[in-house]
Amino acid sequence: GILFLFAMQFIQRSVESWFHVEVEHALDEALGMAQLYLEERRGEVLAEGRAVARSLAEGSDTPPQLVLTEVRRQQDLHEVALFTATGNLLAASSAEPTARLPRAPGRQELLQVTGGQPFSLLVPDSDNGAWRVRAYVPVPRPGSESRVLRVVDTIPAEVAARSQAIQEATGTYKRLQLERGPLKTSFLLTLALVLVLTVFVAVWLSFR
Repeated sequence: GILFLFAMQFIQRSVESWFHVEVEHALDEALGMAQLYLEERRGEVLAEGRAVARSLAEGSDTPPQLVLTEVRRQQDLHEVALFTATGNLLAASSAEPTARLPRAPGRQELLQVTGGQPFSLLVPDSDNGAWRVRAYVPVPRPGSESRVLRVVDTIPAEVAARSQAIQEATGTYKRLQLERGPLKTSFLLTLALVLVLTVFVAVWLSFR
């Protein structure tokens, strides 16, 4: 009985030692910093998209292809593309000379932007492990439908990998916290079963 109580306390303390307030706080801080960086980068790319849209609107007499190429190089963007309100490609410029023609935005994205609601989002890039930040901005034209500008920039693969690792580690820790009670119960039940078997064997041997 004394041995069982000692083992029970040891299991409880061992499980509790896996969960420290300091560890949880450090993970939350790291996750918050990663999310803050990504949100700031989304905001920066969106601001860059608005600047490109202004350049297109102000240089209405200049071919869009020339404007996009010049602005992309000046702002060091990965890709800029201009579409009609229905998704037809008008002009594009990419930092990759061999890049394929940009795909048209989805219908929901076109509707949101032509409705006057610019936005940005993070998109994983399966080719090299980096993430892309895509910003969609309307380019108004007097007397006709707005065009849709898409600006794309890259978040380095190393930053993306570390952000992903922080998110996964935090999620795993939170999940283990929820399983802390059942985990201790499982260990205690196993300990009780071992104790019962030990007593049974001892009694059985005593009658032999």
